[in-house]
Amino acid sequence: MDSKIGDRQHLQLVRYYQRIVDAVKTGAKILIMIPGEAKLELKKELLKDPRTAGKIASVETCDKMTDRQVVARVRSFFQNP
Repeated sequence: MDSKIGDRQHLQLVRYYQRIVDAVKTGAKILIMIPGEAKLELKKELLKDPRTAGKIASVETCDKMTDRQVVARVRSFFQNP
């Protein structure tokens, strides 16, 4: 694989994760539900930022979910701590 393509993809991921960090910085708690390694990469970025570092409630692996399934899982998680 061409290293420039890998570097470009890495930079795009870092920017994407930073946009997520900026979007959730005002939340009280953060539930991460992402498949694969992405959840660990996002958690790492959230831990780097003092605005979000202490807000991670849980990190869970999930497969494809409908919007209704996501809403149901989030409600269930936060209603039953």
